[in-house]
Amino acid sequence: MSVFEPDRCQLGRTACIAALALALAAALALAWGIAAPQPAHAAGSSLAAGASPQAGATEYRQMTGTVYFSRSDDAGFCVSDGDEPGIVMADVPVDLAEVCKVDLDDYGLGKYKLRAPEGSGCEYECTLLQLLLYAADRYAADASIELGFSSAPRSLYFTRYWGQNYNFLYYVNGTYPIDYDLDSAGSMGATADAICLHDGDAVTVAHFSDDSFLSDSRQGLRFFLDGDGAMTRTYAGVAGRDVTVRLGYWRKTAELPMGGYVPDAGRTVWWTEDSSDLAGAGDEGAAVVTDADGVASLRFTRPGTYWVWAEGVNSNGMAVGSPACARVEVTGDPAKSAAIEELDAYADPADYLEAQQAEVARIVAAAVEAINAAE
Repeated sequence: MSVFEPDRCQLGRTACIAALALALAAALALAWGIAAPQPAHAAGSSLAAGASPQAGATEYRQMTGTVYFSRSDDAGFCVSDGDEPGIVMADVPVDLAEVCKVDLDDYGLGKYKLRAPEGSGCEYECTLLQLLLYAADRYAADASIELGFSSAPRSLYFTRYWGQNYNFLYYVNGTYPIDYDLDSAGSMGATADAICLHDGDAVTVAHFSDDSFLSDSRQGLRFFLDGDGAMTRTYAGVAGRDVTVRLGYWRKTAELPMGGYVPDAGRTVWWTEDSSDLAGAGDEGAAVVTDADGVASLRFTRPGTYWVWAEGVNSNGMAVGSPACARVEVTGDPAKSAAIEELDAYADPADYLEAQQAEVARIVAAAVEAINAAE
């Protein structure tokens, strides 16, 4: 378990400096802010300060299920080097019940507890802050954190996380989370202490070495999208048939004043059967390039589980967004499978003389290959 390190900044700085820091945070929230379909925290919830306990309630909301955690540094996904080393931190399933056991008091962060609504059967919500702490403790060699001097409930600001500095973003389900209690218009970003977790949530944490990426025309966290233009973690396909994938990056533009996905055109999309490949650039022989709409088609010759991914870099190779990844589940073509089964039934080499068996086996293999290659 990591121990919260007190703020190293001088606490005696003037209120003017604090105000400037808060103004900068608000400006960044506006720059990255987008409209989310639901509030980031549970309706009626409040931060711990000043709230009274609920009789008979458990401390934290107890939940079951899975959240999916991704952690990147510049163009690539990180590889864990903590208690569970060697895991590529791309869409890693995390047990939500274990996250709910994280006690913020153990980290000196008790004031950041999110009070649950009356009648919830618990005192506090399970939040993204608990997931960030849990993931760092489990997967990072350096799990210490530090908060900035202006950090406060609903204005949580990390100056250090996962052994790196403040220059990182976190998105939930492919969008920048919004705190509607701070601004009903949806212009203020929600911080990790005010974001409730739910079964199936996908959390993306992206760190950047150079903060100049914010001024790049293609900056924005990358995600694969489904046919309706929403973030997706998975695609389904059939062996021998095209699988269509779509890639976009989320940002706020004149055309998308509340934020949305911009097609990531001309982007290389790699695929692999080995998830460890997600930690770096892929094999150019297993790659396609997206069209003007961010769309690309891939074809897998046999059933199995595959991964597709893309880097978030500009034309100069500088990271301007997180890498994207999605899993592709490929099944066999039912008609082809039936034809192969019928062929096997009629042409079992064991039914032939020993001298003929090799030739029969060769013919069957050629027929199976032709069936699989057929449109």
